[in-house]
Amino acid sequence: MRTGLHATIVLWMAMGLAGCSLFEESDSPDVSQIDFLFGTEESGRLKKQLNFSGSDDETVNSDIEFIYEDNRLTEKVYHDYLGAQPYILQKDEFIYKNGRLSQMIHYFRTGTTTSPLAVSKIYSYTYPDANTKTEVIYNDEGERRDSVIYSYAGNLLTEEKHYNHLGTWGSKYEYNSKGKLVKITDLASDDKFTVHSFDKKGRLNKTEGVVNGEVKSTAWYEYEIIRNTLVITMFSEDVYSRGERRPSARKTYKNGKLVEYVLYHPTFPGAEWYCNRFEYY
Repeated sequence: MRTGLHATIVLWMAMGLAGCSLFEESDSPDVSQIDFLFGTEESGRLKKQLNFSGSDDETVNSDIEFIYEDNRLTEKVYHDYLGAQPYILQKDEFIYKNGRLSQMIHYFRTGTTTSPLAVSKIYSYTYPDANTKTEVIYNDEGERRDSVIYSYAGNLLTEEKHYNHLGTWGSKYEYNSKGKLVKITDLASDDKFTVHSFDKKGRLNKTEGVVNGEVKSTAWYEYEIIRNTLVITMFSEDVYSRGERRPSARKTYKNGKLVEYVLYHPTFPGAEWYCNRFEYY
């Protein structure tokens, strides 16, 4: 929903110099199945997410470990590395019933690194029909903080509607014939929406945020291929860029999987805000 590379070009060039090519050996390789909306969920079963201060950084700040049983995600364990020793800062536990996710319990550690993990939030799920999922979120005191209704057409999310202390809000999602997301509309106002445009190869090439008929933000996407590595950089122009088109995020794919995501700082042009790297089973 989200083009031009900077000093970290050395990193992804090195990544692309090994192994055979994922893409067809032609002048115009077909990468239409991957664009900036393609993420870790589409890439495979995650093993670990490693978080860094930037793409040149080799020091891990934190990580998330994904644990499965019978091909189902049962735990997400968050380790913080900023102390003297890595420690578990938080954990998500997933509970299933009749083959469907029934509950997610979020634990968080407050106080010292040796304080016990305590329940912070509980997410409860129900499935009224084949195209609907509900999510109710409670805090540690059992108070309901949010209720969400998700509507689907097959595997595609078509609507997300929230009911909470802030009122009723959410989004409506529309797709093209290839199942690619083309428009997100604010349920509170049909005049506030985000629209995605695609090139002749079916790849995402522009995103516009529209409010009351006026384009408030624009993002463009550039694609670079080196052997089995694809890099997509997003350039944005919005209120933060002051009319200047600047890089705002970058995704690197290797062998068809998202392996790195870099977000640039919105108020410091060219500066990276953070970097996530991903490992898969």
